[in-house]
Amino acid sequence: SGEGRGGMNMDEGLEEEPMVEFSRGTEKPKRGKKNHGKPALRLWIIGDSLVTGVGASCAANGFGPVLPRILAERVSYLTDRQVEWTALGKKAADVRTIRHEIVRNINDAGSTTRGSSSNGSISGCGSSCNGSSSGTSPNASSNGRIGSPGSSSGSTVRLPPPDVVVLLCGVNDLKRAFSGRTPERFRLELRKAVRDVREVFEDKTKREGKGTNRKQSQKHEKKTQKHEKKTHPLVVLPGMPMQLVTAFPLPLSALAAYAGDVWDDQKRLVAEEDSLFGMGGGVLMERDDKEKNEEEETQKKSYPRTLFVPKPSTEVMQIFGDKNKSLTAKDGIHPNEWGYAAWASHIAGEVAVAIEKREKATSCMGK
Repeated sequence: SGEGRGGMNMDEGLEEEPMVEFSRGTEKPKRGKKNHGKPALRLWIIGDSLVTGVGASCAANGFGPVLPRILAERVSYLTDRQVEWTALGKKAADVRTIRHEIVRNINDAGSTTRGSSSNGSISGCGSSCNGSSSGTSPNASSNGRIGSPGSSSGSTVRLPPPDVVVLLCGVNDLKRAFSGRTPERFRLELRKAVRDVREVFEDKTKREGKGTNRKQSQKHEKKTQKHEKKTHPLVVLPGMPMQLVTAFPLPLSALAAYAGDVWDDQKRLVAEEDSLFGMGGGVLMERDDKEKNEEEETQKKSYPRTLFVPKPSTEVMQIFGDKNKSLTAKDGIHPNEWGYAAWASHIAGEVAVAIEKREKATSCMGK
């Protein structure tokens, strides 16, 4: 069973949820020409209620939350590759909560459990809509919760590390601005979250490839260091389309959109820091114009470590979606299924370009 969507005010949006919701699925390419035979792309989507599909109808979430599913579907179409996706989200989570309760427990979510759930928490809609109706996706998605007292039983299969990690966050940090949360503090926490994502998945890569004796382990360690730039996931930080929020009248709605842009600027800075220097380099250093241009030119010839995707305009989202339909849920805060689908399509376009860029760069490095 799940909790109702209902109308949501700001106080309700700040309530803590006891569970992290997860979904998984596979999207198969529809064209099957250009990249036939290439390995599947592994996509993880991590974040807050936007990942779980709050705001979309239960029917729309029946085969998995809308944004992760459509994102995977569009990336599969644009790259002509099979995409295996995993979504982990927690309602009302700010970036610090995402770090501590999702990212740092990623190894628990990195195993897919096959069997029956002892507490009945697995349903076709996860816990983001009324009822417990379940469905079978044409592309075999599964939904449920992790970290519950009655965990699922069955055989466990370790999943390989991802190629892309999409980190959806910021709205709940913005809500906490009224209690003293600043954009700078958000940037610091986001920087740590990106670092933690890299560490947990790089550690998994090393553990999976290590040999059973010291000689094999040393050989694997050297290989890992040599190809480190090839194995780290692309981290994607999407900007938030706060212009869709209708819960507030003017001028509060305009103020919310402006504040969203300020928070998105922090994501852009973190992406720039990580792509140019790596998270071990600390803060973004002051550079003169010549140094900055040289570094940016070098980065253009390479491939991004972290990608900031600016928010789409309402006009662009209506092109992807349906111009005759609203893009906002009844709560006035979250997107509805049309909004999620349009936003996912926008993100997918940027991700597909970045994947192509990375693969060309790694191909050159391997020669």
